[in-house]
Amino acid sequence: MLGGEALWKKARGLLSAAPRQQELRWLQRNGEAKFQAAIAKLAGEQEDHRVRLWLRLRLGGQRASDLARELGYADGSGPWRVAHRLEAASAEDADLRKILDELRGKVTMSIVRS
Repeated sequence: MLGGEALWKKARGLLSAAPRQQELRWLQRNGEAKFQAAIAKLAGEQEDHRVRLWLRLRLGGQRASDLARELGYADGSGPWRVAHRLEAASAEDADLRKILDELRGKVTMSIVRS
């Protein structure tokens, strides 16, 4: 394996530390009402409109075309561009990355506890 055992351990640690999209999708399917309530609550607490949109689109699974209509975008590609730019910015901005990671964790934990 390229990178050896040290790289493998680091990768496993990184993957196990953050909630994964599959885990969020499973939680969403098994508790849709609770899941959407958690997303709405967290979105309401966010000051940054980009983070609110990201929560609803990426974690909440809302349709981009529905969000586009609601938020005044021409089509569904607008919300996707906002989400992608936010995620790209989080790769460079540790504070933003921390916010997004914390929100993923809060969504996951709110569903698990319910």
